[in-house]
Amino acid sequence: DSSSDVSQTWLKLLNHIAQLLVREHETVAVLPKRSGPTAHVNLFVATDSSSDDEEMESVPGYIIARNARFDSPEPSPGNPAAKLAGIRSRQDMLQFFNTYRQVSYRNHVRCIEVLFNAVIDAWSTYTTLLDDRDPRFTPASVQEARAHFVLRKNLLKLFVTFYSVGKMRRRFHSKPFALFRTGITGILQGQVEGAFGITSRPDETRSFTINEMSFFEALLAELGVSACPGMSVTLSDARATHTLALYTKETAWDLHRILLFVLEKAQATIDNLYTRVTSTSTFPLNMSSTLLDAQYAMSRLYFLVHHCPSVSTHMKSIESVLCDAMTRKPHVIPFTSDLDQDDGITDTTIEISLAHKEKRVGEECLWLAVRYQTALESLTEEDTLPTEHVTLTLCEVSAGNMSKRELHDWKSVMHSIYAPHTNSGDTSLHISCEEAIETLEEWATLDENRVIRATHILRKSSHEFFGCWHAEAVLGTLRYLSQLDPKTTMLPADINVVLAPFKYTFNSIGVSKRCCPVCTKLLSLLATTLDDNSSDCSRVLVSHKIFYPTSLPPYLPRSIAVELLTWLEGLVKDAVQELVMKRRLEVQRRKDAIGSQNKVGRNKSADSKGESPGKKRKRKRVEEPEWNDFVVDMGVVR
Repeated sequence: DSSSDVSQTWLKLLNHIAQLLVREHETVAVLPKRSGPTAHVNLFVATDSSSDDEEMESVPGYIIARNARFDSPEPSPGNPAAKLAGIRSRQDMLQFFNTYRQVSYRNHVRCIEVLFNAVIDAWSTYTTLLDDRDPRFTPASVQEARAHFVLRKNLLKLFVTFYSVGKMRRRFHSKPFALFRTGITGILQGQVEGAFGITSRPDETRSFTINEMSFFEALLAELGVSACPGMSVTLSDARATHTLALYTKETAWDLHRILLFVLEKAQATIDNLYTRVTSTSTFPLNMSSTLLDAQYAMSRLYFLVHHCPSVSTHMKSIESVLCDAMTRKPHVIPFTSDLDQDDGITDTTIEISLAHKEKRVGEECLWLAVRYQTALESLTEEDTLPTEHVTLTLCEVSAGNMSKRELHDWKSVMHSIYAPHTNSGDTSLHISCEEAIETLEEWATLDENRVIRATHILRKSSHEFFGCWHAEAVLGTLRYLSQLDPKTTMLPADINVVLAPFKYTFNSIGVSKRCCPVCTKLLSLLATTLDDNSSDCSRVLVSHKIFYPTSLPPYLPRSIAVELLTWLEGLVKDAVQELVMKRRLEVQRRKDAIGSQNKVGRNKSADSKGESPGKKRKRKRVEEPEWNDFVVDMGVVR
């Protein structure tokens, strides 16, 4: 229905904001704050990095949260956000980058706020001048205002490209994306043309759009006509006849080569920019051309992915070929080996793994490559921009002692789960603690399981815990606590100051990475315990089913924590039961095999004595002689 569509659109917008606030390793969540009758846009922001910055006064707005990490960059000197407010040109921005090659996360959020609000101001000025009643209206003033609006958008894009180049590079070089690159590059012309024929109806005519034709012509000027002769001739003939060029089997291969060219160019420019940005040189870097090249190459890839319908059609047609190519690499490490710094699966790995199962891996990989550009374009669209300033408030709860902690010995955990008094129910499924431990130990030592992340915990007596608070769980928990009566919560007095802004927030949470199973369950528990009003559940748009280390959010009520841990314990028992039953079946099969071998051995022993099983069975069927038989044999006749 329409309300559901609006909700989906709203959550997507929040996800774009969260994505825009990611530098390289953060996982960010945002929570919108109610602002009464005004149109002021307020967001709370949370991320998975610990505080790495000096205290700065903040205005309640979009609440931003992040998971508390153990490592953080050094605080940036001065007040970058204040200096950014005075920037008026691209050259000023390049000088800013040389001064602040790295900024703390708090400053990063503030800088995004400053630049985005500058875009809003420029748009407001432009639309005001378009009103004929404005005394300042002249064609020249309107043109100047429009140019200033475009400049402000470009400055925001430059900022995001520069400080988020690490994340863009990580995506390009992640194992599953590299596998995608290898697979799509290795597809042959015959496979592309064959896939086109399979997915096309005989009477179907497909045409390129005007924008596609212009875009391809610009690319061919750079590539050279000889690189894509079929596409070049098709475009030339269409221009000569004032018609749309046709997307045919002959042009499908050239379209594939154009896509590879744009993709490779984008990755090369991002790699080059990353090398410059991370350079240890203390001298000012002349990165003007490098940065602009990266921004231009990524904008071309974005246009190809989101504004060229033929590319979407092409990726759908080669999907089966691409999936086969990606799964035909036995030497490739499984996707689950690509981890984040908090020991969690990266968002790139999660998205590509899910897309691979759903047979849409080609399009998903391209969407991931331009996720920042998609967020920028979506948030600065003329019909999306708010009329009032946006405020972003970084939510940071004291982490206390967040030093790395050692996990409890996993065998002790098994003793707790499989304590004697917990065994009940169907005795046929009874699993002792000893059997559970033996099963897990054997499973962890199997060669095929050594790449599974959980096995390294089972193979060691001690293990450090690297998990942290997840941003969406922090926001959901604080929002939940803000709805309770402070007299009944038994919380420290100072936490009420933190909770106050959360009292008037919406229940939609934007995330830069799919919500994990633990956080999804936690948000559900928080909703059902809040006056049983499930409609007030804190919602996220997307989630996944991969478990990885996470800490419980601060100040989580004990009753909810117990429910969550009980649920997790049930999942552990289900997983162990499955492994135990599999082990029991394997043991039984081995026993049956040994029994069969022993039986064959006994039969062979009987054959060596000149007796066959058949003869032995025949003798067994002879009945014992009766007394009358003996009488007959002795010749006694009565």
